[in-house]
Amino acid sequence: MTSLEDHWTRERVLCISRSRLWEREEPTGFFPDSAFQIAAIRSHPELVERARAETDESLQQIIPFSTAFRKNRSEVFAMIRRNQSTEARLHGQCTVSIGGHVSDVSELVDEMILTGLRREWEEEVYAGSASIARFAGIVNDTAPGVSRVHVGLAFIVDLPDDATLAIREEEKLDGSFLPVEDVLAFPHLESWSRFTLEWALQQPLLPELLPDVVLPVSVPAEP
Repeated sequence: MTSLEDHWTRERVLCISRSRLWEREEPTGFFPDSAFQIAAIRSHPELVERARAETDESLQQIIPFSTAFRKNRSEVFAMIRRNQSTEARLHGQCTVSIGGHVSDVSELVDEMILTGLRREWEEEVYAGSASIARFAGIVNDTAPGVSRVHVGLAFIVDLPDDATLAIREEEKLDGSFLPVEDVLAFPHLESWSRFTLEWALQQPLLPELLPDVVLPVSVPAEP
């Protein structure tokens, strides 16, 4: 077994039973009114081997992610997944989600989620300024495919008009700030990204259901 395969087998990720997460029929879309879901995640978290979690549809893996805006949310940092990216099912798609699985073990579920969000930001992008990620809502897609075994915790990052972001792993992603309307017209935009952008266009107030996360400055090392 290769080291990557061994890691995939042994890694445990934060999940919740699908039946605990939804009160009635499971919906698709973006849901800022998500107090029930946040309470369920806090009360009934499960750490499950990732290999099982990727195929067991009775579970949903909890994926916190940030979406970075500037210019009064008229521009968003959008990324195209190259064929070298880790998740083959997402190659060629456009995303505005900076995030990933939660595998940081802590006694506090909130701490696991927020630490995972900050870690993914630091691993995926160089940021020219510090910022705050604020919880915005739950994102869910019941269609068959990779989203079926995940549920998103969406955080919004409002950056200054002249803020800069850059991709760290350029072999996996292309990234740049683009008008939100242009990104919504992209033919291979991931469903979570579409739901998040359509919600953000409404300029809504954010629910105070999870703590804010401070995202640090990070710049490339000098050669």
